[in-house]
Amino acid sequence: MTFIKYTGARLVISIRWICLLLSPLLISACATTHIAGLDRIFFPNSSAKVGPLLNNDEQYPTIQEQVSAELNDGAEVDAPKKSDIVEQKEPPIIKPSTQDKSVPVAAATQKRKEIESPKKRSKPISRPTKVNQSVPKVSIREASARESKATLTPTKKSSIVGKVELIDGSGKLIPAVGTLISLTPKQLKKSQPGRSAQTHVIDMEQKKYQPRYSTINAGDQVVFINKDNIRHNVFSSSGGNAFDLGTYGAGLKRAVTLEQPGIVKIYCNIHADMATFVAVGDQNLSTKADGQGRYKIDDLSDGTYELSIWNIRGEVKRTIEVKANDVLNLADRIDTAAVKIKSHKNKFGGNYSKNASLFEDEFY
Repeated sequence: MTFIKYTGARLVISIRWICLLLSPLLISACATTHIAGLDRIFFPNSSAKVGPLLNNDEQYPTIQEQVSAELNDGAEVDAPKKSDIVEQKEPPIIKPSTQDKSVPVAAATQKRKEIESPKKRSKPISRPTKVNQSVPKVSIREASARESKATLTPTKKSSIVGKVELIDGSGKLIPAVGTLISLTPKQLKKSQPGRSAQTHVIDMEQKKYQPRYSTINAGDQVVFINKDNIRHNVFSSSGGNAFDLGTYGAGLKRAVTLEQPGIVKIYCNIHADMATFVAVGDQNLSTKADGQGRYKIDDLSDGTYELSIWNIRGEVKRTIEVKANDVLNLADRIDTAAVKIKSHKNKFGGNYSKNASLFEDEFY
């Protein structure tokens, strides 16, 4: 009887140890532990810069402040050590000898000055001969008028006026809402002077991104604010603009700075139906078409550009030539029947699963 009790006790202890050892595996198989800000994928080949996770009422530093902080980071110079300082000693003052009284001190000093700086002989000053040159006289009023005329002369630049048509399989027109247009100069030029980087806000509310379509300039910052009572995971796999903001809950926000021109497709890793699209332009050369597909881009310099017209149903790319002081009229068409829309993947490259939830309080 005692043997059976002892054996039973050992069996219970063994089962308990087995449960303890297997419990982490069972827990990980049933749920995912959420650590805010750490469940992110890092893209080493991307130029996108992700900011810290903040509360909605906290302010992000401006782009200029971030650049200034990066430049000043590590710029402090250590103070020199006392052993490294070389003491500069003043030259000794040589006092005149008082033993030799044959020459007075004042006379010796005067004689030394005469030896060191002998008197220069005075030479006649030759003055330049006047040359009669006829210089046209301009009054102050006339000079001011010329200057103001040169200043007020406007610098004429070119414009593009375009229209995009979307047609379905039967050839009928469909709304062109969400069509993004971008121009990229063939020859890289510096950004327009005087333009500072801007901040754009995209809200996550009712499991939707608002706005759904945006146009920004390269180097601008986009802030994603979670206004839902559930968590969202903001990510993009778009080439050099790929980023992952991680998963965060209500009242929190995170920013990303996008550097590369192009279309950035942004999704949520939890909700497959959430999507927003951002056209990153160069030198303010991105815009959105209206419902009829009309758009306009002003203040263009002459040159060769690559025109990119993008819609979720299709895309058109071609090269255009912009002439100086000209208005270029463009007409393009996207055949949506030739494009098969595929469901996008999650941030791990897999399919979205509706049978399992990532968090206990979140279901699809």
